[in-house]
Amino acid sequence: MGSWWLYNQGSEGNVECDSIELMERMLAKFKFSGQKVIWRIEEKVWFQTGEPWPGTNLGTVLGSGLGTYMTEEGRPESAERRLFMILMTESAYLIWKIRCEWRIQHEGRADKKITDHEVRNRWIKQMSTKIYMHILCTDQQRYRREATALHLVQKTWDTLLKTEKIHGLCPGDITGFLVGI
Repeated sequence: MGSWWLYNQGSEGNVECDSIELMERMLAKFKFSGQKVIWRIEEKVWFQTGEPWPGTNLGTVLGSGLGTYMTEEGRPESAERRLFMILMTESAYLIWKIRCEWRIQHEGRADKKITDHEVRNRWIKQMSTKIYMHILCTDQQRYRREATALHLVQKTWDTLLKTEKIHGLCPGDITGFLVGI
């Protein structure tokens, strides 16, 4: 996409930067993607786990599934690694979607910048949908052996949702938990 914009700029006034858009720049530096708001929310959410925030850059996003978190007994904690990977990749994807929407649908116009409030709401909706899909994937009657283990989904999201029973939560409940953060 970057090379297309470099050589096919319709109006220089609409272009935020004359260089090729690199993913790292898109995740951290451009003004119109809502990334500052998204990374702030994510940092607050991750703070709930008690683990240190590693910061945000392309390496953190790409390596998000490689983190090693340990239990108090010294065993690997796969739920926190899974949570971190989901949060990082979903947030990066949302930044990319917002950026493409602004560049393509709104033709890169500065007056069409997405508001911080809308960015926050879109992040909450995306994460609520992701959590709800994870809950639906635990249905053993429907998916039999392919179903995701309920205890894995529970362990992944219990830090954020602060509920003892994740099965049976509806999207509104999940959204309420996330808004509360």
